[in-house]
Amino acid sequence: MRIALLDDEAHETERLEQLIRAYAFERNYDLQCERFCDGRTLLEQGKFDLYFLDYCMDAMDGIAVAKALKEKYSHAVTICYLTNYDAAAAQIINQGIHADGFLKKPVEMRLLAEKLD
Repeated sequence: MRIALLDDEAHETERLEQLIRAYAFERNYDLQCERFCDGRTLLEQGKFDLYFLDYCMDAMDGIAVAKALKEKYSHAVTICYLTNYDAAAAQIINQGIHADGFLKKPVEMRLLAEKLD
């Protein structure tokens, strides 16, 4: 499974990748992560099986990236938003943007495992 990790703070994607690798090791899964700090760069890549997108970024935020991905791949994408903001889920839902999940930063292993399961 290919997983894209998008966050403008490199330490966030590093930490998330470490958690995903630990999850994969425990379950003997083949999960490959690619980290991105810019939405435009991510959009230039091929399709991933799962996207973890930071909700709030300066240049192109996770919502804009999600919209572009859904348009590019006819809505056939799985997206989990990463956020520091408690109100992010409500804002995304109110904007009519489908999300497959939300994880509050810093991401907890238990909650990440639930999403990956």
